[in-house]
Amino acid sequence: MLSAKPPSILLLLIPALAQGPAWGGSAHGEPLSRNDAVRLALERNPAVEAARNTWEGARALARQGAVPPDPEFGVELEEVPSLGGLGDSGERAIGFSHQIENPLKWWHRLQAGRRQAQATRLAVFEATRLDIILEARTAYDRVALHQSLLQLAREDHGLAGDMLRQAEIRFDSGDVAQLEVMRAEVEMGRATNRLTAAENGLSAARSGLNALLARPLGTPFTLA
Repeated sequence: MLSAKPPSILLLLIPALAQGPAWGGSAHGEPLSRNDAVRLALERNPAVEAARNTWEGARALARQGAVPPDPEFGVELEEVPSLGGLGDSGERAIGFSHQIENPLKWWHRLQAGRRQAQATRLAVFEATRLDIILEARTAYDRVALHQSLLQLAREDHGLAGDMLRQAEIRFDSGDVAQLEVMRAEVEMGRATNRLTAAENGLSAARSGLNALLARPLGTPFTLA
């Protein structure tokens, strides 16, 4: 006569594992849309601010190139009898001069500065903005993907738990051998590992998005 087998530890843990942590499926916090993530990344990410400063520096240099040369002021003394008797000089001359360069040269320098500033804007500032936009969208979609994977892992875990319960019941009634229960327990263990991996993956994805938005890694939010 077969004796009743006590419930396994995995079977007792099914309800708790199926629910998962509070942050796993729907973390509490402000709603965050894909467009919000892009906007916050562009506003807060240090790389965008650094690229903007580089562009502003190039624009400042371009404006500096349009400034005409500095004026010159000079004093000329002639027929000075000695180094200490400047007042006894025969002639004194005070001069003020300002160099007027070729207008064509000034225009070319101005155009070169403007083109350099424009190239800096495209190569540094706009390129950085595009990179941050792509990273923000990718990070947001990664969170959505891992939330879906976690939901599937929970469903898989629930099915494995149902199979284990059925195997326990059938073993107690004498319909199957203990080997079937052991197989169900192994599959339950695998489902538990997949659920844990899915939870860790979602946690890492959420931290990555928060880091890109320059805010604490544990900041809660919900995908809108």
